[in-house]
Amino acid sequence: MVCPRCGQTGFKAAAGREEDCGGGPEIRTGSLDCLGCGHGYPVRDGVVDMLAAPSAEVIAQQKATLFADLNSEHEGGGFAVNAENIERYRQQFLAMPAGDGSELYTHGAFRNVANLAPDYFTFVERLELTGGEKILEIGADSCWSVAGFARRGCDCVASDINHHLIVSDVFMREHGIYFERVVADMNQLPFRGASFDVVFCSQVLHHSTDLRQTMSEIARVLKPGGRLALFSEPMYGLLFFWRRRFFGSEARKIGINERIYSLSKWLGTMKSAGMQPELYFSLHYRYRRFEKSLGIFRNRRVKRLFIRSRIYPWLILEPYRVDVVARKE
Repeated sequence: MVCPRCGQTGFKAAAGREEDCGGGPEIRTGSLDCLGCGHGYPVRDGVVDMLAAPSAEVIAQQKATLFADLNSEHEGGGFAVNAENIERYRQQFLAMPAGDGSELYTHGAFRNVANLAPDYFTFVERLELTGGEKILEIGADSCWSVAGFARRGCDCVASDINHHLIVSDVFMREHGIYFERVVADMNQLPFRGASFDVVFCSQVLHHSTDLRQTMSEIARVLKPGGRLALFSEPMYGLLFFWRRRFFGSEARKIGINERIYSLSKWLGTMKSAGMQPELYFSLHYRYRRFEKSLGIFRNRRVKRLFIRSRIYPWLILEPYRVDVVARKE
């Protein structure tokens, strides 16, 4: 860890209460005190808050997330994420990402996760994890994905700016695993340089207002040869360029920072941060029925055009999705 205030790396844990979280004992309440400047970072429900002086933008996003939770019309919304509802929907959380066929997955808060589940599993297998990797997930939200990495034996840290990290207890206690949870700004990651083998993000980085700074921070915390793995990031191409103004419009109305970047923007920021990207394109799940009904999609060359070629996505995105594995030089 690195103190966001003074940049020092020494900390002292001031424990208020310890508890077995399922993967062993941990500090549930207390603080993590910097030995350099003395600033104390609070620990609540096992989650350490490393936002020393959150920006107005971060505070606005936190408030927007709280509002979105209660707004059933917003994708991902419908109930407050608190101890009572976490227990109420325990089985639904544990069923992530594929789901259990319940209303939450077909029409409710988890429908987007369920729609992307097949592609998610394919992408994770592409990473060929051995179980010995140290992984940071940025934008971990309710921690279902990072819990999956921990179950593979990886040493994991989940980070986000919102309170959904408290759902992590469900996975740790059910599966007897452990991973750290840290409230942190993606543009000021509180970790030492060269700390992680993999930085994983699922539909997260397009929320960044400064993609170049975000990529720079990710590159800093990656080990040489480490990988940035981006799953299902939106982007636009030439034919549907005009639609970028409509992307995420409903979310923006309630204050969530929704952005869509071009392919050149994604590539440029990664390369400027010293990372070499490998891209995989995915047909939006709304069009899966065409993929299933048209035999042409089963042709190997056609599949390669849709998955690996950059020509098609440049022309037709509405929005198209891109998965990226970028290796730090």
